[in-house]
Amino acid sequence: MKRSVEEEIIYNSIKWYMFPDKRDQIVFGAYSSEDFLKAVDTAKKHVVVPFLFDAFNEGPLKESAPAECLKEINDITRKTVIQSYRLFFLTRYTSGLLNDNGIKTAVLKGIAAAREYPKMLYRKSGDIDLFLLDKTNLSDAVKILQDNGFLFSEADQTENHQVVLLSSDGIKIELHTMITEPFSETKVNEKLSLFENDLINYTESVSIMGSEILCMQRGAFAFSLLLHALQHFMRAGFGIKLLCDMAVLFENGLSEKEKETYLSLVNENKLTGFSEVILSVCVYYLGLDKEKVPHDLCDIKMCDAFLDDVLAAEEFGRSDVNRMAVMNSTGLGGYFKEFHHQMKLSFPKASKVFIIIPVLWVITLFRFLRNNKKVRNTTAREIFKNSSERSKMAMELEIFKR
Repeated sequence: MKRSVEEEIIYNSIKWYMFPDKRDQIVFGAYSSEDFLKAVDTAKKHVVVPFLFDAFNEGPLKESAPAECLKEINDITRKTVIQSYRLFFLTRYTSGLLNDNGIKTAVLKGIAAAREYPKMLYRKSGDIDLFLLDKTNLSDAVKILQDNGFLFSEADQTENHQVVLLSSDGIKIELHTMITEPFSETKVNEKLSLFENDLINYTESVSIMGSEILCMQRGAFAFSLLLHALQHFMRAGFGIKLLCDMAVLFENGLSEKEKETYLSLVNENKLTGFSEVILSVCVYYLGLDKEKVPHDLCDIKMCDAFLDDVLAAEEFGRSDVNRMAVMNSTGLGGYFKEFHHQMKLSFPKASKVFIIIPVLWVITLFRFLRNNKKVRNTTAREIFKNSSERSKMAMELEIFKR
């Protein structure tokens, strides 16, 4: 359970920010300038630098932190707050514009997650995610936004579960028809589709900074955050910020009905093990009250291994060129299943034409080998080795099995 000194600085500073009423329980040690520099560098990689602001400027680290650390934290926090204001008003405008034209959307992540924090503008976001409660409205939603100055670019259409438009200043507006991209498990995708089709019954209007914004009810929202974390974990991983989102949401407390919704969705989609490890890490390291967790905690060794993966991934798995999608089974069968899944994600329409599937496999393999050599500058062997190691953890967590 002992972590590095820079991790201690980060986790304690995050707790100091997220849970002001628990500050008398947080114990900071004596740290060197090098410890502080490492902590800020790691926080930058996980885009949680503003979460350190309070502890470094108003808390126990104010006198001991090097001036260069304070300046960097303050500069990044100021830019984050300004960006958060821009995103808030743009979210309000775009969701309101669509709603005025009869198209209802629910905010995914972004301000829906930020509102749970004591200072919501400290949570960094880079784009706006809106879920269409009626996916048949997608083309109409795109046209409405285009008619109001938003730009559609083919180069930005890289996912098959969303359409991306750009504001005049380059901010992405992602219109989602699914909560996440499809997983490799067909039955899971079918169950998630039922949830998405019924999502209008899990939404509510929430007052955020004086404006009414349509968000998911908190039990369903907690499940959507879990799915978001899972999608990135199954790809190349995710960073500390997603853990913070879960920690602060559950610490604020779910009602009994919201807990029931969350557990029902988790159990129905066989994600109990994944939920347990995430919330357990939040308890052990981010200050979440274990009494707020609606199920058992994981073994500490599993939590440490999972947290190691989170730290290594940085934000959305960008740290390591060898990180690859996780598999739910071992051997050649597991690799083929994942390879076939990646082909379907790359060619969502063409892959439905059975006769050309072998051709699509060849194209997918060619792209994979080319990107490894020219873009990632690594080898397929190293990527498969890393994938195998991460897949063992997924199997221990019994994802899609328990």
